[in-house]
Amino acid sequence: MTPPIFENFERLFPNATTLIYKHLIGEFFTASAIGTWLGCQALQGKEIPKAFFLRKNPDKPFAICITIQPILRKRTQFSVVKKNNIFLTIKLAIGIIILFVLYY
Repeated sequence: MTPPIFENFERLFPNATTLIYKHLIGEFFTASAIGTWLGCQALQGKEIPKAFFLRKNPDKPFAICITIQPILRKRTQFSVVKKNNIFLTIKLAIGIIILFVLYY
């Protein structure tokens, strides 16, 4: 079952490339560190193995990494890593607030 937060994310960012990692590493409290590392690799232009892609948009380069970590379906941790761009920061902050409101 897909957590509602991911469905809301896909509605807010329909053209975003989506990477997933828990199917390869498992569920544990520090799993988001792997997701953040993976996002940093993508932001640096390093090649990401196909097994991590849920959805890929080859027309848009990586500019932001949002790591969403539902913890035992009770809490959610967000991490954001981005390239330096103030307009992306504002859009991202608004998107995360909307995502949070829709989920809770």
